[in-house]
Amino acid sequence: QLSGDLTSDALKFYLLSDLNLGRDGNLDYSDMIGIINVGLANNLGNLVNRYASMGQKYFDGQIPSAIDGPSSEADTAIEEAAFKMLKGIDDGMDKFNPADAIKAITEFGSILNTFIETTAPWQLAKSDDNKAELERFFATLGESIRWLSHVSAPFIPTIAQTIRSMFGDTSPESIPTEFVRDAKTIHHKTVLFQRITEDQENELIEKWTGEPILS
Repeated sequence: QLSGDLTSDALKFYLLSDLNLGRDGNLDYSDMIGIINVGLANNLGNLVNRYASMGQKYFDGQIPSAIDGPSSEADTAIEEAAFKMLKGIDDGMDKFNPADAIKAITEFGSILNTFIETTAPWQLAKSDDNKAELERFFATLGESIRWLSHVSAPFIPTIAQTIRSMFGDTSPESIPTEFVRDAKTIHHKTVLFQRITEDQENELIEKWTGEPILS
């Protein structure tokens, strides 16, 4: 029932991120919905939506390559964070602790959301003098999201595939080994996970528990 109401990816995300294998877990419906909203709607969902929306607005969905040219300190930091995420995933799975792997993924998502805010591409787009910097920003962000779509596939496969579909990425799922700021096409905008509102949360908890929510 939970899977049907929340989607299987959302339920997997919660179970893998909040419950450690080999330890007893306490299922709190409100906490579960909060964790799902933060991780899938606010973090990954917001990230992908902003990238797709701005990429279509500023480049008509055709993100140019930025393989050549100088790297900024921020670009380098994002690339380093991507490889740090891979290590965090590996370390978590080596310890049979998928919660640490999920944490590495969501922390990288948070870094990318901050990257958007600090770079402020909407300001860069106001002047043609910033064209190269804007292109490199989108190339870095796009490659980062491509990485997320591959490394998250074992945990949230449907969402990962949705991201890859946005790019038209038909390559086999694999762990990235190179961070390549190549050209990318945004075929369409997508909603990864619709945030669960407070009213929807109350309705779901009443359904699951069979008890009314007292206001």
